[in-house]
Amino acid sequence: MRLADVLPDTLSQCTHQLVATARDRLDPTWIEEALQSTGAVSVRRRKLPADVVVWLVIGACLFAGQAFDQVIRHLGLTPRTSRHNLQAPPSSGAVAEARKRLGDRAMKSVFEVTARHWSSAQPVEQVGFCGLRVLCVDGFSVRTPDTGSNFAEFGKPASRRGEAAYPVVSVVALMEAVTHLVIDVELGGANASELVLFDGLVDRIPGASVTLVDRNYDSVWHLWRLGDPSRERHWLARSKGRKQARVIEEFGPGDQLVEIQTPREARRKHPELPDRITVRRIHYTAEKTEVTVLTTLTDPKRYPAADVARLYHQRWEIEMAIDDMKTEQRDSAVTLRSKAPVGIRQELYGLLVAHNLVRVEMAHSAALLGVPPTRISFHRALLVVCDHLCATVEVSPPTKWADHMVLLRSRLQHLLLPERRSDRHYPRAMKMPVGRYARKLPTPR
Repeated sequence: MRLADVLPDTLSQCTHQLVATARDRLDPTWIEEALQSTGAVSVRRRKLPADVVVWLVIGACLFAGQAFDQVIRHLGLTPRTSRHNLQAPPSSGAVAEARKRLGDRAMKSVFEVTARHWSSAQPVEQVGFCGLRVLCVDGFSVRTPDTGSNFAEFGKPASRRGEAAYPVVSVVALMEAVTHLVIDVELGGANASELVLFDGLVDRIPGASVTLVDRNYDSVWHLWRLGDPSRERHWLARSKGRKQARVIEEFGPGDQLVEIQTPREARRKHPELPDRITVRRIHYTAEKTEVTVLTTLTDPKRYPAADVARLYHQRWEIEMAIDDMKTEQRDSAVTLRSKAPVGIRQELYGLLVAHNLVRVEMAHSAALLGVPPTRISFHRALLVVCDHLCATVEVSPPTKWADHMVLLRSRLQHLLLPERRSDRHYPRAMKMPVGRYARKLPTPR
């Protein structure tokens, strides 16, 4: 049975306003596409069908720290009878079974479908650089509950006193630098290297783009794979300063076209890697710091050296976006809530979809104001979006649905931040020392 045949009955269990809100932000056909591709369609009429569980997982990542029954009430997901009377809310056991039925593959598909649609909707002239979409890559880790299944799946990282206390999921994310939309991710265990995860991500990076990477990704093999002239796919990376290069052409002061000898060990592992690669090397001074970047943007007329140097500093956008996701969106909660690996992955993909939902509204409001999306406060926008979802749960006539979105976007426009100051600089420092007491070990049964 096709989902399109049962979707009207499913949506009729929700309030009319929730349906309107879902259509405005996340088209039900996208959810249909994702569920059909993974076979997670709900054929039986349930209190929590698959598409409603998708919204439940996303809502739990918007309303951080609240139980699932509270999220159900906030989003108006309480099922209704044929006479449109509210039924009893699903129990915690029913929610757990519904999440288990949905699985993580369906939520991953929802993330991929929505990220593809939302990213393609952003005009390149507003989020790009010289006709190229600007992307960033970086990694981060998320702590999971200390259960046997999570430990077996993800493992625990090493620490100074042996094994760490909690299993950890490693994430490498690909993000748009201007809108902070996460368009692709790769997940791994605690001991998975960022380069290993990036290896699974690099072939999926779209063309007509320039990807900004930090010195941790300074691998000739990965950078060579990332650069693809036929698809106009470029990269920009900070050099560690250890590569011996032969100067081919001088474009200007501190601006050279160079040829780099690839390491013999890398060619032994990857025979397709050429002996030499040609890149552009730009050396400049940022305040009192000497910076050298390498890039495949080799045309000095189309890509001036000063513009390329300023472009590299947009790499910090992904650092701030990850901080927003872990601190603001999750309300500084360091541990995910799921006890099993499937639920952990499902929750992570729901976290990314929820993050993108807020970013899409921020980008729309910024376009109306004629400012970049980074001028909109993520923390306040998240509060406004959550408040809007709670306020529009009550049934209202269809003629008022568009008015609700106009009100939401008008409120977001009041969250404009001042322009960033380029002269601000804070050194890295550890604010909280590591505890000096031994870690508490679980008592063996």
